[in-house]
Amino acid sequence: MYICEYCQSKISELDAGMPCKSCGAKAYIKDPNYVPPTRTSTTPRTQTNQNESAQGLGIGQHESKSKLVAILLVLFLGMIGLNNFYLGQNGQGIVKLILTCAFWPITFFWSICELIYYLVGKPTDANGNPLT
Repeated sequence: MYICEYCQSKISELDAGMPCKSCGAKAYIKDPNYVPPTRTSTTPRTQTNQNESAQGLGIGQHESKSKLVAILLVLFLGMIGLNNFYLGQNGQGIVKLILTCAFWPITFFWSICELIYYLVGKPTDANGNPLT
């Protein structure tokens, strides 16, 4: 924790490089009375716990995608690339969406090929995780 030299307002570690929100000065001193908060939990923070807390933010999220859902999406909405968006393959989904407007037979054939691949192959999502 820091203190502004001019107005004595408290400044967090994250705002240390920014001007003081109260007076606009950039001169800070370390707060000698600041005691960092202690953790209340005695359990060490593991990678699993960090991933669980990050799930609400969408950071590090690698949820398993369903093969059945991917098959149904490619079967009914594959021409517009919805299955690609579901699997996180946004680039392919955008290309399919654009091609559908002008060249729908190409995207129809593309979707049939993907359907066959989903049924007999081992498809993965954009992160390389196999579909379940």
